[in-house]
Amino acid sequence: MKYILTFCITTFFVFVIRAQSGSIDSSFNTSDTGLANQGFSFVVNDMTIQSDGKIIVGGSFSNFNGTTTNYITRLNSDGTLDTTFNIGTGANNPIYCTAIQSDGKILIGGLFTLLNGTSVNRIARLNTDGTIDNTFTIGTGFSLNDDLRVMVIQNDGKIIVGGDFTLFNGSIRNRILRLNPNGSLDNTFNIGNGFNNTVHDIKIQNDGKIIVGGNFTSFNGTTRNRIIRLNQNGTNDTSFNPGLGASSEIRTISVQNNGKIIIAGNFTSFDGVVKNKITRLNSDGTVDGDFSTGNGFDNIVYCSSIQIDDKIVISGNFNFFNGINTNRIVRLNSDGSFDSTFNVGNGANDYILATSIQNDGKIIIGGAFTSYNGTLKNRIARINNDQSLGTELFENKGLIVYPNPVSNFLNIDTNKKIDLISVYNLQGQLVLESKNNEKINVESLTSGQYTMKIISENKTQIKKFIKF
Repeated sequence: MKYILTFCITTFFVFVIRAQSGSIDSSFNTSDTGLANQGFSFVVNDMTIQSDGKIIVGGSFSNFNGTTTNYITRLNSDGTLDTTFNIGTGANNPIYCTAIQSDGKILIGGLFTLLNGTSVNRIARLNTDGTIDNTFTIGTGFSLNDDLRVMVIQNDGKIIVGGDFTLFNGSIRNRILRLNPNGSLDNTFNIGNGFNNTVHDIKIQNDGKIIVGGNFTSFNGTTRNRIIRLNQNGTNDTSFNPGLGASSEIRTISVQNNGKIIIAGNFTSFDGVVKNKITRLNSDGTVDGDFSTGNGFDNIVYCSSIQIDDKIVISGNFNFFNGINTNRIVRLNSDGSFDSTFNVGNGANDYILATSIQNDGKIIIGGAFTSYNGTLKNRIARINNDQSLGTELFENKGLIVYPNPVSNFLNIDTNKKIDLISVYNLQGQLVLESKNNEKINVESLTSGQYTMKIISENKTQIKKFIKF
C-alpha cells in the first residue's frame, strides 16, 4: 500500500500595525498594579536619557511605585525601577535639573543641601551607580535659598549652570556661571554683573555660542529682555539683536537643524509683535516671519524638544493651541503649524514639565499629571511617536555602515555622493556632523546607541549604530 502524504502549506500574512503617534505606550510599565499610588508620589521636574536607554529622573517626589526614592532615581528603559542605582537616602530637597557627561557620570542640581547625608549645596555629580563622585569639588557651593534651574555640558566637559543664585563658593555670580570639569569655578567665563533675574534655560549652538532665556531684563548692565546670546567667553554677543525681546518669561529654548531658534514660555509678544507663548528667531535674534503659530497657546509652555525631522514637541500647562484643544502636549510641524497626525486624545490632566525623545522617536513625559488620555499615569509616561525622516528616503541598497558596534572609525560604503552625515544620541541631540563620505570618527562619543541621518540630493537614509 502506498501512502500519499499531502502537505498543506499555509501562508501567513503578518500586518504590522504602527501605534498612533501621541497615544500612550502601554509597554512603559510604571504602574504594575494600576493602583492610584503607583508611579511617582509627586512632581517630576526633569529627565535625561542615558546612552543605554535608562532614564535619570529628578523632581519633588519621595517614592516611586512604593519604593523610597527621595527626589532622584533611575528607571530602566521599560519604565521599571533600576535597583542598581544606589542613591542611599537621596536628596533632602527637590532636584530641578539633570545632565549626563560623556563618561556617563550624572550631574544634578536644585534646592538640596544634602545628598545621602553628605553636604552638597545645590549641585553634585554622581557616579554611574548613583554614589556621590567625591572628585567633583564645589567648596561651599551655592548659598542659602539659591536654586539651580538648568545645566548644560560643553564639548570640552565644562558645565554651564543657570538659575536664581547670586553666589558660588563665596564668589559673586549672578544667575549664571561656568564650572571646570572638576567642579571649580571657571574664571575665564566673563559674565560681569550677570543677570538681574532668573535664568530658566540654556542651549549651546554648534559654534559654541550660548543662548540664555529666563525672566531677566538685563545682562551686565545691558538691557536684554528675557533672551540673550553669549560668546564662548561669557560676554554679550552683539551680533544677536532681539530688539525689545519677550514681554514675559522664556522657559524653554530649542535649536533646529537649520540653526533657527524656538523659544516658548509665558510671553504674549516678542519685539513688539504679538506672539502668544511661542515664536521662532533667526540666527541674528530677529523674529522669523515664516514661523506661523496663529493664536499660539492659551497658557504657559514649559518645554520644547526638536525631533530629527525638525518637528517640535511642545508641552506645558496649556489647553489650546491656535484654537485646537490639545491638553498640555502638542506636536508642531517645522513651520509652526499644528501637526494633526500627533493625536493626544484628552492629553494630560495636569501640567507637563519635561519631555525627552528616545532614539526610536518615542517621547517620555514628566510633570504633575496623574493620567494621560484617561489612563492612570502618575507623573511619568511614554508616548508613541512615529518620528518621520522629514525628507524622502533615497534607495541605496549598497549602503553599508561598518563596523557595528564601533570603537573609533565608522566606515560608510555607498555608491552615492553623501552631502551630510548627522549623528544623534538617544535624546535626539545632534552630537556629530561630517561631510566625509568614507568614514567618521566617533571615538569622542560615549558608549551607547546612536542614530545616523545620511543626506544625499535632499533625500535621507537613517542608520543606527552602537558605540562601545
